[in-house]
Amino acid sequence: MSKTEPEGPRGHSPSNPDITKVNPGGLSDADVERIRGTYGFNEVIAKETPEWIVFLWRFWGSTPLILLATGIIAVSVESVEIDTNGNETRSRDWVSFGVVTFMLFLTVIASHLSDRSAKSAIAAVKALSTPECPGRRNGEVCNIKVRELVPGDVCILRPGSVIPADGRVIGKGTPLLVDEAALTGESLPVTKKPGDDLLSGAVIQKGELDMVVTAIGENSFYGKTLALLGNAQPQGHLKMVLAKASLIITLI
Repeated sequence: MSKTEPEGPRGHSPSNPDITKVNPGGLSDADVERIRGTYGFNEVIAKETPEWIVFLWRFWGSTPLILLATGIIAVSVESVEIDTNGNETRSRDWVSFGVVTFMLFLTVIASHLSDRSAKSAIAAVKALSTPECPGRRNGEVCNIKVRELVPGDVCILRPGSVIPADGRVIGKGTPLLVDEAALTGESLPVTKKPGDDLLSGAVIQKGELDMVVTAIGENSFYGKTLALLGNAQPQGHLKMVLAKASLIITLI
C-alpha cells in the first residue's frame, strides 16, 4: 500500500480512515484512481421521485382513503322522501360528497406543500458546496474538482473557503477560524489547529492551513446531513389539524 493512501486501522470504519501518513505534496494520479475504486466520488446522489408520482401517493393513506370511501358512500346511498300527497322524491347527498371531496384534496395538497420544506433545506445545504477547491496533487498546487476528492487528498484552506469534505488540519500556519453555524448551530466561530477535525460545509473566516481529507460523499458530515434531511417527514401543525377535521367529518 502506498504511503499516501489512507489506512483504516482497527476501530475505524473505511469511510473515516485514520490518516497516519500524509504526503505534503498530495496524492499522485495513480493513488487517486486506486483510492477512488474503494471510496467512490465525493458526492451525494439524491433519490428523486417525479413530483406527480409523489402527489398521487398522497392519496394512499389512512385519512385520504377514509375520506374517499366516505364520499363514495355518501353519494351512492339514495334517500327517499315521501310528501303528504304520497309522492316520492329521490335524492343523493351531493353536499356531503362535495364537503368530503374538498377535505380530501385540501388534506393531500397541504401534506404535499408542507413536505417541500425538507427539500428546500436540502437545496440550502447543497448551496454550501463549491465546484472546485485549491489543493495539492503530484507535488503541485492545483484546483481539484470537489467531486473528485478522495480520502488522503490535501486541500488548501483560505479565508472564504468552503470546506469540501470532512478532514483534519495539517501543516503549519495561522490557526483557522471556522464558521460552523449552518451545520452545528454554533453561533461563534471556532478555532482549529493542526490535528483538529473539520466538517464539510463549514466556512473558513480567518487563517490559512492545509487539510487532509478523511471522509467524502455520504460518509461525510455533509452527506449524513443531507440523508437526515431527506428522510425527515415531520407532521406539521396544519396537517394534524386537517387530519383531525377529516376524522371528525368522517365519523359524523
